Amino acid sequence: MEEEFSEKPPHILAKELFNGWHFKPLDSQKPQQYYENILVQTGSVLFKHYTDPKDPNFITHSTAQILKILRPKDWSENPNSIMKFPAKFTTKIDHHPYFTYWDYQMAWYNAFLMNNQCMRHSWLIYFKYCTQFKIPNWFQEWWNWYGPSSFEILSEKIQNLWPKFFDKFQPEPDPKHIYRTIHFFSKLCISWIVSWNYSFEQDQYTGILLLIRNYKTKWWDKFNDEKYDSKYLDNFFNMNPRLCESAAPDQTTKKFLQAKSTANTMLVQAKTKKEYKKLMAKMLSSLDSESEDEKCSASSIKMVDLANDTTSVTIIKTKKK
Repeated sequence: MEEEFSEKPPHILAKELFNGWHFKPLDSQKPQQYYENILVQTGSVLFKHYTDPKDPNFITHSTAQILKILRPKDWSENPNSIMKFPAKFTTKIDHHPYFTYWDYQMAWYNAFLMNNQCMRHSWLIYFKYCTQFKIPNWFQEWWNWYGPSSFEILSEKIQNLWPKFFDKFQPEPDPKHIYRTIHFFSKLCISWIVSWNYSFEQDQYTGILLLIRNYKTKWWDKFNDEKYDSKYLDNFFNMNPRLCESAAPDQTTKKFLQAKSTANTMLVQAKTKKEYKKLMAKMLSSLDSESEDEKCSASSIKMVDLANDTTSVTIIKTKKK
């Protein structure tokens, strides 16, 4: 981001850059409502928006009930096949009348990129119960941003209640971990709250100022978990044994994964390149001293950037309880 842009508050800058949207306006006929309507038309999500009683144009919060997630094989012929909106959609809001599976896939990201004037909008998201829930691979990326991919958001009470499930997860989530988590939430209709906002952050490698989007996920306190007692969940896991299938890592692997998680947490705290190098050297030295037989493997810290398709900002997710 150019230096002159940093003089404005992040959310004001984003509004100007994206012409009032919250993602790159590559097609003026495909606003947020276009993507929301795709999910509604395909029967994938049921949306409800709640407004301030004093201002009907001010949306305070929204709910999204996930009904289904279409895979490429569920499309009519192939992902490039064109679907048309019914007239009731395009007469209310003038947007592009057609969409493909690629638009459908992008809708899962852009439909949730809405906010109010005060940047205090939040989403309550939950699945409708279904016995069969087949998930396309790309949905796992969506879950990393909008779903409770980290169980640290769940209260201690819930983790104690469901130890049979939580104990199966490794310190470093893998694709199977994410897949099982999605199924767990979908089958028990567990709800969670997501909100996001903008901020500035300096790139730790180049020093360039970035406009980022911070995602915050938390547990919904009003969720009724009384029926999910030990007896209920034992029966649930007996009926869904695949949710508990997980090869426990050996002690060496477990120890490494824990050390890796700790290292990532420490490196994020570095404010300068010098501090980053110092922390890196300290951790490498610590690993070398533990055992001469262990081999240290260095991995780069990646920043997920969806600029190619959805937005010109670099997106970094933050989790808070």
